[in-house]
Amino acid sequence: MLFYGTDVGTEPTGEPRCQLCWFKPQNHDQGLPMETKSASYWLDILKTTETADRRWKQAVNGLAAMGMRAVPALIDATGSDHPEVRRGAGKALHKIGPATIPFLMKALRHDKPTVRESAARGLYGFALKAQQAIPALTDALQDSDAFVRQWVATALQNLAHHFGPVVKGAVPGLADLLKDEDFMVREWAAHALGSIGAAAGSAVPALQAALNDEVPSVNEAAASALRE
Repeated sequence: MLFYGTDVGTEPTGEPRCQLCWFKPQNHDQGLPMETKSASYWLDILKTTETADRRWKQAVNGLAAMGMRAVPALIDATGSDHPEVRRGAGKALHKIGPATIPFLMKALRHDKPTVRESAARGLYGFALKAQQAIPALTDALQDSDAFVRQWVATALQNLAHHFGPVVKGAVPGLADLLKDEDFMVREWAAHALGSIGAAAGSAVPALQAALNDEVPSVNEAAASALRE
């Protein structure tokens, strides 16, 4: 139990048990071995610590040690209002490995844009094992959120880097993104088309038009893609 006035560093949140002290609410997972603690226990630690904190890193490792049984909670946590929770959940999902790919594919259709963005980031990180995700990512090119579209295009670029023409089904959607309102989306769409290579031939007119884009990085990405 922690008494008010100790060096905990935070104000008490419970109800006073007496006039002189406050008691910290008991967490029933405390004292259990790491692998038997619940996902909510570790996620609470992510919420109350900084990424450089040893306890934050321990929480990430604790969540990863739970393996697949933590995945649904981790997917939801990538939509947290707390950046430390979002970052930690994404890191734990990556540590669990490619077995999370089907869950990440499903998360591309989540209600929260931050969850969809994190799913695209996760699939980017698993590109070598994520060939099955190409259709889901292709559908997600039409997402309403610019950050999601950017990371979906980036994930497809990484997949195309490894698998080339296998990603050709995404070419029409990527070509459409060359006219996106967000310049980062346009730029990464061009990079993805360049990585697909000759199989992206139908996008040549759109890439040629992108040479006149008002943003230099988009011009350069389009020119590079046309050279591929």
